[in-house]
Amino acid sequence: MFITWLLEKIIGTKYERELKNLQPIVNNINHHYSEILTIFEGFKAESSEAEYDEKVKNYLQERTKEFKKKIQDYLQEDYADLKELKIEKNSINDFITTYKYCALSRNLHILGAFSFLSLKKNKQYFKNYIPAALKSLNNIIRSIPEKEILYLKETESKISRSL
Repeated sequence: MFITWLLEKIIGTKYERELKNLQPIVNNINHHYSEILTIFEGFKAESSEAEYDEKVKNYLQERTKEFKKKIQDYLQEDYADLKELKIEKNSINDFITTYKYCALSRNLHILGAFSFLSLKKNKQYFKNYIPAALKSLNNIIRSIPEKEILYLKETESKISRSL
């Protein structure tokens, strides 16, 4: 008992060590939260309610674009690292194929969400994002062999032509 007590006094309990490791992350989150709160309060002070919503939406879209770019950069760096490691070509090709299908799935999910929100929840401003999402979907579809997703390519073409 004395040894346990002494060790806890010297190096701390498991929970104290965990808290010490997590505290910088919590501080970072709190810092960013304060910055965003200040920005949003600035929007509110200088705008009507409709303008405020639009400014917040635009701000979040820009941050999302920046975040997406960072993720793509990290993935490209990781891909370059994989090439340097001279991993079997099949493994790299499997990774690229899987990534394309993940992107395809995510884009279809986004289109479904935009459609649902605009048609069922009557949030009409989401309709504005559907053409850009379709363009992104088209880029992804073009990168996948046609025989694997022929029906999806035909469906995407019909939807794009109807807009």
